[in-house]
Amino acid sequence: MFKKLCLASLLALPAAVMADGLSYKFIQADYLIADGDGGSLNGFGLSGSYLVAPQFFLAGSYSRFKDSGVELSTITGGAGFRHALTPTVDFNATADIVFAEIDAGGGASADDTGYSIGAGLRAMLAPQFELNGGAAYTDIADEGELGFDLGAVFSFTPQLALVGGISVGDDFGDDGRLYNIGGRFMF
Repeated sequence: MFKKLCLASLLALPAAVMADGLSYKFIQADYLIADGDGGSLNGFGLSGSYLVAPQFFLAGSYSRFKDSGVELSTITGGAGFRHALTPTVDFNATADIVFAEIDAGGGASADDTGYSIGAGLRAMLAPQFELNGGAAYTDIADEGELGFDLGAVFSFTPQLALVGGISVGDDFGDDGRLYNIGGRFMF
């Protein structure tokens, strides 16, 4: 359960983070819904990215789920590489350190530190619409999981956008999914 929740919260914050259309400088807030064999959990996530050189960016995130006295929190931090394949399509790769903590109430808690590596594509299909997707391998508590995500970004203005996505992973079970919807401020 611990690994499933950790992976779910990580996948909600896609590795894809609009060169003139694809921004790597943003702050994002999401509402999260993890739905799988073991039930459903709701939570929130905060993430951000900052381009430090034309092809390199730093990224970080925080997510938290809480239900029936059980709380799960994850914090990630890392770096990414971007490469423009065309003027409207980027390839990106990321490497992150992951800290996850679960508190089951009654003094029962656990935490662990791990890592995540991922790769994906981002494409501007229209001046205001981006589609992104990718895969990430995450290892927490000495067990690795492979996850896949697909997301969209609709920009209302050059600074404000609506984001949404779906993620699936090895350890979610047959019907396991993670959904996110939120807002992004680009600077």
